Amino acid sequence: CILCFFATHTHTQQLNVEHKLVPTCRYVMEHAGITSEELGHLISKNPRILSMSIPSNLEPKFEWIQEMGVPFSKMGGLLKAYPLLLSYSLPKLQQGQAVLKMQGVSDA
Repeated sequence: CILCFFATHTHTQQLNVEHKLVPTCRYVMEHAGITSEELGHLISKNPRILSMSIPSNLEPKFEWIQEMGVPFSKMGGLLKAYPLLLSYSLPKLQQGQAVLKMQGVSDA
């Protein structure tokens, strides 16, 4: 239950619901193609998502994931499989992609 989550993760209680939580949740649901139930599961695995800035953090990461060739239809599955993916900085994600390419992983 999402209310139980907020009760146990006290740092989220400092976030403004109307101006921060709702827009962030809406953005992730729309750009990952996930339901509110799936979002609750994602947040339970990675609560830092709630405090991430949309324009400076989430938006560039979603754009980068799409540029890597991940179709919208697979975005939710990717985040379910790797809930901490959005926690990494964009330079760290790009560095990991470069390492995989150097190792011959063609889909990276």
